[in-house]
Amino acid sequence: MSYVARRKLEFAQHDLSQGKRVIDVAMEYGFDTHTGFTKAFRKYFGFPPSLCHLRYSKELPVRATVTSVKLKYG
Repeated sequence: MSYVARRKLEFAQHDLSQGKRVIDVAMEYGFDTHTGFTKAFRKYFGFPPSLCHLRYSKELPVRATVTSVKLKYG
């Protein structure tokens, strides 16, 4: 999965934890369908987006820096 897709999913996860609807988040982050977003989300996080509000805090993802990206994704 590309870096950009991972970051989109991380921010989408934050929006879902804020109570936004799955379909609205999917469209906001450029997914063509609710199903495509759900599959990508489940593959990355290991659970469906409908359970996001039960699993995560409401903090924004950490801002990436060039150094942190190079260290993490090499």
